[in-house]
Amino acid sequence: MTSNNDKKKRNVAIVGGGLAGLSVAYQLLEKANDAEADDESEKEIICITILDKTHVGMGGASSVAGGLLHPFSPRGKLVHLGLEGLQSTLHLLSIASSYESTCILKPSLYRLALTDNHVSQLQQTAELYPEHCTWLGKETLTRKCCPFVEEEGEEKIKWKGGLELTSGKVIHVPTYLKGLWKACLDLSSPLSTKKNDIIDTETTARWIVMENKEKEKEWMDKLQEFDTVILAAGAGLWMSSLEKEHKDQVRGMLANIGESEMQSNKNVITGKWPIQLVRGQSVELSLSTQQRGEYNSEALLCGKYTSPLPSSQRRKEDCQNDNFVLVGATHEYDVSKALSKEEVINDLRSRSYDVFPWIWDEGTVHNITEGWRVQSNRGLFGRVPIVGRLPSTSSLGQESEERNGTMLNHKDAWIFTGLSSRGLIHHGVYGGILADAILNRCEENMVSEYDGIQWWRKALEKE
Repeated sequence: MTSNNDKKKRNVAIVGGGLAGLSVAYQLLEKANDAEADDESEKEIICITILDKTHVGMGGASSVAGGLLHPFSPRGKLVHLGLEGLQSTLHLLSIASSYESTCILKPSLYRLALTDNHVSQLQQTAELYPEHCTWLGKETLTRKCCPFVEEEGEEKIKWKGGLELTSGKVIHVPTYLKGLWKACLDLSSPLSTKKNDIIDTETTARWIVMENKEKEKEWMDKLQEFDTVILAAGAGLWMSSLEKEHKDQVRGMLANIGESEMQSNKNVITGKWPIQLVRGQSVELSLSTQQRGEYNSEALLCGKYTSPLPSSQRRKEDCQNDNFVLVGATHEYDVSKALSKEEVINDLRSRSYDVFPWIWDEGTVHNITEGWRVQSNRGLFGRVPIVGRLPSTSSLGQESEERNGTMLNHKDAWIFTGLSSRGLIHHGVYGGILADAILNRCEENMVSEYDGIQWWRKALEKE
């Protein structure tokens, strides 16, 4: 029997351990383990190293996501690869939940209609996709989502009905990511290494926390030592950090750029890439269970959203028995200045009060969360991620070469970013597509099977 130490190994570095990074990590391990080989010794062992600035589930946009999984656009249209994405994510979710059972907060969610036109659109969606959603009239929807209004009157309830997205899920993304990483560890294989006559046993999956600039530079310099590199981080690929201590540096980069260009975000940080960096801030509120019970626990979506948070969010003694909800999120395109706490609250309240007024009337603000998403430009298939083999530095121009440095000079470098606001629906299916291409060492099948998947490369070539 051939030991793992005798098999061919492929060392893969994944920069970023959010939805994109963990999706491709798990599926690389899963597909490699399932691959058949005539000669067992020829079977390739995939060794995964995830490089991140923090521990799993604790950083980046993935850690503060609303957790709403469903395949439809705001108007009820099926998004590109929506059903395939739903199936893939549900598969990953079933794996992760076997390790972290609390990652699924709700088995469905609700998209509400405030206008007659929206009612018509969502009713048509229910007719086209009855296996994924059900139309509910105002009374039925109110009974399900906020039954207390039957006693107090419905004058504050503005919706006219809505969809129950029965195939969707409400997910606590940090817990889901922890479960997916545990699954990666279980799929990994033991390896023995010998150093100074001492034999150590380690697995083929490891997580490296780059807790400071020195360690980050050390590992970025080591990327050349890996057989394959996957850039799966979000905004961090273009901005070294948006942490408080680096904001002055960012402002300095923008100092000589005109006001309109700063606001639009175009070519400031992202160079020629067809993306925008968007800051999203959300509000965590608590509502007393003594007055309302569990009424606020459903996830409601209509432009902005509210979704339940797990009991672990109950951090303070004075609200141990309260329900916590998340309301989000702002869309801030000015990279040089964030909205203040008051501005965030006012913005989200004004845009969502008609949808769930009781949360704002009775809730207490406890925290503001912040994350940066990489939003891809809208194209023929809507907003779809950037997935594929990285082009050479010469095709990106001097500006991008300087910004991305050593990360673009690797002989086998790939990229998976730009999930926009569709991280949950797209991270699984695109992670699987990318894993297949990496294992096959070519993009040909990926390009031929999936229309428009190279949209971003064509956009770069136009510049």
